[in-house]
Amino acid sequence: QKVNPSSCDATSSGSIFHGDDITIIVGDLFNLLQMGNEDRAKYITQGSTISAEGESISYLFDSIYDRASMVAIDPSLRNDYATYMGEILRPGGVMLLVTLDRRRVTNDAAKKDGPPFSINESEVRQLYESQDWVDTVELLEEVNDLTTDDDKKRWEKKGVLELHELVFVIRKKKL
Repeated sequence: QKVNPSSCDATSSGSIFHGDDITIIVGDLFNLLQMGNEDRAKYITQGSTISAEGESISYLFDSIYDRASMVAIDPSLRNDYATYMGEILRPGGVMLLVTLDRRRVTNDAAKKDGPPFSINESEVRQLYESQDWVDTVELLEEVNDLTTDDDKKRWEKKGVLELHELVFVIRKKKL
């Protein structure tokens, strides 16, 4: 079943897909989180509730797949973003994070330019391992993103000679 919520994100391009034991939300996370609980409930049908010391704590997500958010936001906002991920991910939850590493560039501006902004393994580890909520950060895969001549030419115009996609699994501590 597919639902196209008109208020899920600012561009109205958000979609929600429901399946057996899974709901996938595509859209602007920050707009979704700014909604009141009643409005948000229209789009999120399942929640994760954890009972701890007699209190019931609700989290929005059991898992998070970040394909392009971390590389899209200004680097100065990364720490706030990482903290926010910990607030919405249930204890024991998992985040799959995909970043881009502009590994070899012709100049400093090419390294810092974005979006997409470059974030290498060391930066991901420093950012997430400093978060109180993080249990582990594991690099799963590293892939050369410049495999075609068209890709190489497009990125070379931006001063990028070597570009890698990094995939991490970040696990939240259990209660």
